[in-house]
Amino acid sequence: MIGGTIMRNIIIAVAVAGLAAAGSTHAFAKAECNPQDRDPNTCAAIWQAIGLPDGSSAGKTRVCHDRFVLSHDNASKTPDWVIENLTKAKLTNKFKRPKNISFSGDLCVPANGQPDPGDYRKTPEKFEIGHMAPSDDFNNSDVNMRDTFVFSNAVPQAGDTFNAAIWRSLETEVRKAAVARKAIYVVTGPIRGDGTTRKINIAKADNACGGAIELETFPTKFVCKARNTGQTQACTGGVVVPVALYKVVYDPQAKAAYAFVMGNHNYPPKLGRTFMEQSRVNVGVIEKLTGLKFFTALPAADRPRLVDKCEPTQLWAAAAVAKKKPIKKAVKKTTKKKKKPA
Repeated sequence: MIGGTIMRNIIIAVAVAGLAAAGSTHAFAKAECNPQDRDPNTCAAIWQAIGLPDGSSAGKTRVCHDRFVLSHDNASKTPDWVIENLTKAKLTNKFKRPKNISFSGDLCVPANGQPDPGDYRKTPEKFEIGHMAPSDDFNNSDVNMRDTFVFSNAVPQAGDTFNAAIWRSLETEVRKAAVARKAIYVVTGPIRGDGTTRKINIAKADNACGGAIELETFPTKFVCKARNTGQTQACTGGVVVPVALYKVVYDPQAKAAYAFVMGNHNYPPKLGRTFMEQSRVNVGVIEKLTGLKFFTALPAADRPRLVDKCEPTQLWAAAAVAKKKPIKKAVKKTTKKKKKPA
């Protein structure tokens, strides 16, 4: 598997060098995909414990990467879901986010599902190319961090006040949870809505985690190169801007599931765990909003608890600490002084 992705990276580098000289903006145009990387069984170790999300397969492309697997929606040019298996052993912090690196096309996604790099460039709303599987989740390998910089692992995301703020904070908390809990599974993706409505209301009665949540985003439905350069053409072939983003976390040791959903818009600064708790929903809410079914490999008897109910603990709750045996205090030996004769 590792060899397959490294080979993809080599092909990308060669393609970029050759096509740049020809003035092409599509680095993926003449590259090839290793066919086995389109078979999720190639990377079953990443997802088999929880199963792949079940949903419509029309117009979708599943792609294995070394540390994550995804299902790409070719119509919206964004992923439906991205799965990671995060472990304490993989989060070594030995490497930092690569500098001067750009997103490129995923070689295993068909050309009609690929964004043009210009679709994200200088958008009026200042959208970022928002990672679903963040590069910092793979900080024990420079190669694996670079492997996350593919358009199939990204969506247009509000910039400094969301992507680089509360959403990044949530990603950090997820990594902390992976360290505390030794191993977790993470599923991340967009909530697109019906394509016209740019606001989704989650009623309190429909959220087992307690709160009503209003999800909204920019009126912009698509981003595309023509629009970004001030042209009048409609972005019918652009990249869909999601209404919101979701993240589902499963702790296999505690058999506990946590789900978060946040609208794709600007936020006040310095939001933290309190806001994350307010953004919690039961997994079933995300299933209804996306049409996906999660945890397909887990026992059906566990679904009511994992999907329909809200886990009572917090994601960042400290792992149980083994009780230490009491330390016996050393008893000092004392010697009686002999009384002097009177």
